[in-house]
Amino acid sequence: MMEAVKIKAAFLYPDIFCLNGDRGNVMALINTAERLGLHIEVDRINLPDEKIDFAAYDIVYVPSGELKYVILVSQAIKEQCENIQEAIAGGTVFLLTGTGIALFARKIIRHDGAIYRGLGIANFDCKERTTVYGDDLVFSARVFGKEMEITGCQIAMIDTLLDKETTPLGKVLYGYGNCGKSDEGLWMQNVILTNALGPVLIKNPWLTTAMIEGVLANKNIAIELPKISWDIEESSAKKIKEFIEKKEKPTILSNVRRGK
Repeated sequence: MMEAVKIKAAFLYPDIFCLNGDRGNVMALINTAERLGLHIEVDRINLPDEKIDFAAYDIVYVPSGELKYVILVSQAIKEQCENIQEAIAGGTVFLLTGTGIALFARKIIRHDGAIYRGLGIANFDCKERTTVYGDDLVFSARVFGKEMEITGCQIAMIDTLLDKETTPLGKVLYGYGNCGKSDEGLWMQNVILTNALGPVLIKNPWLTTAMIEGVLANKNIAIELPKISWDIEESSAKKIKEFIEKKEKPTILSNVRRGK
């Protein structure tokens, strides 16, 4: 019997970024990998001043946290920005969820007008909202060449403002997305940024699987993964969409898109 392929992941700052039960995403990574016959070793990295060898990891996960802490972490690890970029180019897959997105922004704009630098990994800015919007979030996406529909929820504390040449992760079918328009999240080489909470990897194992397949491709590991039934998760997604169809049209934001 062939020894299980090992994948190494980093769970960044879970004691600081701890708003939305994001440990569930790490649990989903471990569980999905095991079902695929793989093994994931996860390192918790708690201190922002800790030097990280990002290239040593196959997956790096940044969860959501209060914006003031995202800014503090960005300032603390700015000297490691080049290492992050090199890791991305070398095949490390990064997942950032919720307000964790702001870590990779060029600018983080607080609601009082104060402007702070993010790491500038991608061409977008984040602006803090004066009100918080929460609802379901459903969007179509293409991740590592796989088309999929992703369901989750969103607690929108920031607007994510993409440049025209920047590629959104997906198209909003229901919810607020980046800033109440049609785009959701951001996709660049080996980087997934999404507003979807839930935790998103538990609710969407096809996304988790696509990330793992992306890692294997980046490591030039060619193995045939078992076909897995996701009946429970697919049924859950169907029920969520049925529930959304019965909702009253949101009135908090007039430009929130509603799925058909």
